[in-house]
Amino acid sequence: MGMIKQRYARYCNLKLILIFTVIYGHLIEDLTDTSYIAEILYRGIYFVHMPLFSFMSGLFVKSKKDCSSQLVKLLKTYIPCQLLAVILSWGRVELFTPWWHLWYLLSTCIWLAAGWVWLKWGRDSCKTAVILFCAVLGCAVGFLPRVGRVMSLSRTAVFLPYFMAGVMSDPRRITEDNKTLAAVCAIVALILTVTAGRTIPTEFLYQAEAYGSNTEVIYRIVCYITGGFAIVAALTFAPNRRYFFTKLGTDTMPVYLLHAPIVLLVRRLEMDWCLCIPAAAVIIVIIYRITRWYGGLYRITGRPKRGDSG
Repeated sequence: MGMIKQRYARYCNLKLILIFTVIYGHLIEDLTDTSYIAEILYRGIYFVHMPLFSFMSGLFVKSKKDCSSQLVKLLKTYIPCQLLAVILSWGRVELFTPWWHLWYLLSTCIWLAAGWVWLKWGRDSCKTAVILFCAVLGCAVGFLPRVGRVMSLSRTAVFLPYFMAGVMSDPRRITEDNKTLAAVCAIVALILTVTAGRTIPTEFLYQAEAYGSNTEVIYRIVCYITGGFAIVAALTFAPNRRYFFTKLGTDTMPVYLLHAPIVLLVRRLEMDWCLCIPAAAVIIVIIYRITRWYGGLYRITGRPKRGDSG
């Protein structure tokens, strides 16, 4: 792997932190009924990590070619994975309802299509209006009972504003200059997470189902505000230096895809929430090493020999 450019170290570090929270959250999910600390950590993670992940997914999408190439790549990954989940579950997983974490791949495909439309016809003067429209759409779909986990439509609509905000942002212009504003955003996000966490059900934070009552639209608005402030704070305070672990955040997709079966096995060990911290880190390192080794082996064995045709 080549040297990570200094200006991108922040994003690699942040992506690594985010994929850690994904794995850690999945590891402690079964502990939330018996451990108060695990429940608090779990709820805190689900308030902020998917808004950040959605934003980061759009941040480096800057051309129609980016959208189309990533869309094709993700579909080639999602379709076989979903079919495999349907087959191995003996029909318990429905074909058009993404299995567990695979929803993110399908949602990203739809977001990329929306990003392509924006990059073709969008105007800078309309950025704010488009993001607000997407947020209103995300709030409105909760009133539609049929918009839920099927085709990941609910999550796709709810997290779309974050993705579009990423597409409309310039990663080169995100700096640490206004730390005061970022600190205020972090404090507000923390306060909202703590106070709203006493009222908003954990299941609501998945953003996968329609509202149970019309008043739950307030919950979604609170989640949007919290997620927006968390993004500002995270982008400002994420480490902006290259560390020995920074390279682990360069490509988190293999870790995201492959961690699920490992997590299901590790859960059987019934570890305490604190032991799940090093466990999540080890899972990331193991998958990273395996995929790097496989990639290196593929380059060595897959390279045509001199004189071969084709």
